[in-house]
Amino acid sequence: MTSEASYHVPYDHCTVNFLEQAGVHSTWIKLADVGIHGNGHNMMLEKNSLEVAAVLSHWLAKAVANDADH
Repeated sequence: MTSEASYHVPYDHCTVNFLEQAGVHSTWIKLADVGIHGNGHNMMLEKNSLEVAAVLSHWLAKAVANDADH
């Protein structure tokens, strides 16, 4: 997961690419793409942390459901 103001923004795509090359299926969530803007790296400490947690909760529920299907 990447937030707009995180210092990881310039290289998060490298982490995703590395995981995929290693055979790990990954999901890269960009908070800006889901309408959450301005967060830094410690997004769970910010005022909109409940919004961020909701994105994670939704992703986790979907991932667990998909895993159960396999």
